[in-house]
Amino acid sequence: MTDWSHLPKGIDVSHYQGAPHWDVVLASGIEFALIKCADSGAIDAQFDRNRTALSNKVPWLPYAYLRPGDTDETIRIFCNAIGQRPMPIALDWEQKHVSATVVERWINGTQNYFGRSPLVYYGLFPPAPPTPAILRCPRWFPQYPGSATADSRIPPWDGMSAVPEWSRRWLIWQWTSAGSIAGVSGRHVDLDRLSCPIDVFKTWHATGTLPPAAAPALAAARPVAIDRTLSLHSTGDDVLALQQRLQALQFAVEADGVFGPKTQDAVAEFQVSHGLQADGIVGPVTRATLGAA
Repeated sequence: MTDWSHLPKGIDVSHYQGAPHWDVVLASGIEFALIKCADSGAIDAQFDRNRTALSNKVPWLPYAYLRPGDTDETIRIFCNAIGQRPMPIALDWEQKHVSATVVERWINGTQNYFGRSPLVYYGLFPPAPPTPAILRCPRWFPQYPGSATADSRIPPWDGMSAVPEWSRRWLIWQWTSAGSIAGVSGRHVDLDRLSCPIDVFKTWHATGTLPPAAAPALAAARPVAIDRTLSLHSTGDDVLALQQRLQALQFAVEADGVFGPKTQDAVAEFQVSHGLQADGIVGPVTRATLGAA
């Protein structure tokens, strides 16, 4: 359990929350906000009211809810509704059957218009494997552990270090979808945490500047030891090392540092191929066999 109280607090809203009393919301300690702008080319009914109320008070980002059928025209409508640029925006990628190709179309279209890399919202198991272009975008991470002090499944960004890709770090954590806050009555609200100090976020919001990621050639590769039992839902650099080892042995698995069902299946396939118990768990025997394979 962790004391998260030092992290800046945020909120994300749409027409579902009605008309928030923003002065009351901000007085409760909210320091940033994400507000829904568009879904399938339709502008959210509360978008203009919400952005007007927040203007010059706290940093806010408009977001689009992505759908499988989104086109260049859908993106154009979203951009035109916002108008101002440069402006950071967010892409809400959670709908089934939204391909990585659609997400990249949004990334390219909004970058061309706003001159900024977007924030991308996706969970541990996104609708499709994130591509390198998606992984380069700062991450808005949804995970609801059911307690205000529970740990997140992946760690926060430290606010200083360069991040080559964001699959195992979050800039913003949407930690509950069932929150309540003064100024929003009668509806649940999504509450967020910011991993970095608010001044760092404001700098990024104004300029798009985060510490640059090191070029791949500069990223020294030291072998990561796998010295614990790994199983479904494990995360970390040792999971990434496991996945990379499985890839080198020609097993189909994504190297993202998250031990999901596909990694479990790949481990079980490896175990079958070496006469081991196919439980999909990387214990001492499987670790030793991986090292010798």
